[in-house]
Amino acid sequence: MRIEPHQGRFASRIGVSQGKLSSLETATREPKAEDLAAAAAAGVDIHYVLTGRRSESELLDEDASELLGIFLSLGPALKEALLNVARLVAKGQGDDPAAEAPATLHAPQREYHAAEEG
Repeated sequence: MRIEPHQGRFASRIGVSQGKLSSLETATREPKAEDLAAAAAAGVDIHYVLTGRRSESELLDEDASELLGIFLSLGPALKEALLNVARLVAKGQGDDPAAEAPATLHAPQREYHAAEEG
């Protein structure tokens, strides 16, 4: 997945200079943990960066991964709308979008909340 078509914009997105990003890409500089964390937060496959092999999840197939990628790219209102549709579909023929969805494969809890930055 290509995050940004322009190196300068991607560098800015992860909080490094374009020169530093170039050095990281050409392996003339080793990335710091915070560089990797910022890149991961921007959607970079860090496993690939470190090993040269794509991450493969045993939990998500290609369709599920695509759906998750689409969901993560949406704004808050569209995320909520998509969740409501998914809840209706998961429930079957119900019409209550607040109905409890089945537990996910990636976590035993039924709701996921991103860690708050602080």
